[in-house]
Amino acid sequence: MLEIGILENDLGLRATISDFIIMAMSHKVSFTVGSVLEVAEYCSKRTHPAIVLVDINVNDSRGIDTVIAIRKAMPATEMIVITGEYKQEFVIKCVENGASGFLYKPFSMQKLKEAIEKVATIGSYLDAISLTELISSLQKPGTNVHQKILDTLTQKEEPVLKGLLSGKSAKQIASDLSVSTNTINFHLKNIYQKFNVHSKAELMSKVLSV
Repeated sequence: MLEIGILENDLGLRATISDFIIMAMSHKVSFTVGSVLEVAEYCSKRTHPAIVLVDINVNDSRGIDTVIAIRKAMPATEMIVITGEYKQEFVIKCVENGASGFLYKPFSMQKLKEAIEKVATIGSYLDAISLTELISSLQKPGTNVHQKILDTLTQKEEPVLKGLLSGKSAKQIASDLSVSTNTINFHLKNIYQKFNVHSKAELMSKVLSV
């Protein structure tokens, strides 16, 4: 059972998310608040949750400042950003400041469940909007993104990276490519070394910045 915190400005949505996490997912909600100050007060007195859902526009903070404040309050907690901001530059800034996943409003409770499960198991989640933009950039020949990735990775490493950014596990990628999990882990190690990163969140930030 995971402990999950909720920072959400909309009181109705906050209640809906909380009820879903408790009743449908059987997890514990550590806190459900509408301001960064309330999160900071909670974190100063209690154990931090494993995951926090962060609406970027709340009562006392907006945009990237909210992400920065929550990362400062909970440096080890996985953060799923809830936003209506689709710009790639914003996504990059969020990842650079500790975001592990993104949900774009309006979203279904099934999407929420998927995001929580992905972040809990593999450490990252991209909503379909961000993922489509990123993968299409990687796949489009002639673009700067595509060329820089090709210059960095081998032909065998490129589909492994795409699978990883799609939220797939090493086992799923191995099945898709008809190779062993050990082979995928070998390629992942090389990819991490080439991008000079140590986590999937760092890798996502580097690729988005290419």
